[in-house]
Amino acid sequence: MNKSQKLFIGVVSGVLLFTAGMMSSGSAFAKKATEAITVNFSNIKLIVNGSPIDTKAEPFVYKGNVYAPVATIANMLGVGQSWMNSDPLTKTPAVRFESLDRVEQNVQFEGMAGHANYALDYVYYAVVGSNKVVNSVNKKEIPLPQSVGGTLYPVTRMVHTNQFLAVEYGEKEGKTQVYVNLYQLDKGKNTVKIIFSQQLDEGAKGTTYRFSYNEAEKSLTERIYTNQKLVGVKFYQISGNQFVKQEEM
Repeated sequence: MNKSQKLFIGVVSGVLLFTAGMMSSGSAFAKKATEAITVNFSNIKLIVNGSPIDTKAEPFVYKGNVYAPVATIANMLGVGQSWMNSDPLTKTPAVRFESLDRVEQNVQFEGMAGHANYALDYVYYAVVGSNKVVNSVNKKEIPLPQSVGGTLYPVTRMVHTNQFLAVEYGEKEGKTQVYVNLYQLDKGKNTVKIIFSQQLDEGAKGTTYRFSYNEAEKSLTERIYTNQKLVGVKFYQISGNQFVKQEEM
């Protein structure tokens, strides 16, 4: 049974939507003025790669078109997104998507640009800084083992045999220890194990690190910052179960 409901869409608090089915050749832009519209909620289910997705952002029908939350679906597909207050071309608020065909991933730690979750694939995501992985379908949480009892930040999404990289930050004698851990997720047993762990760096408090991984080249880049200024770059190549430093700047 369909139910009609008032929905308010504004430029400040608007919901990011996309039209399911055939898209028209023109672009759709949110109106600057707040507008009251009537929509129908018809218990539309979201199914991504065969898995049903539960979300509070329920799809609805408006003027014959089905609208669904693109940010939720993008997260399930492992597609990252970032919000911009103003797109340089259109001068309007915008959202940027980075699909998996962009092999190099530049994930910023120390806040992850405001995102609390990091999609590992279309079902599992890591809760940034909480040392756990969550199944978005059944909500089961899987703890991530640690090497030195530090805080974990993901570097890559799951590739190959459900493996992914995460950086672990620990402390020892007033210094920050930086480890890179390779994890493997067993979806049948709902467990995660460390394949190998390697310390890459150690620095004074206040030093921050950012990593990017190139899946095609199996290379890891480490950028080191002091007082928000870039002070060094290190390049590693994965060989067997270790990262071998190739160059340092």
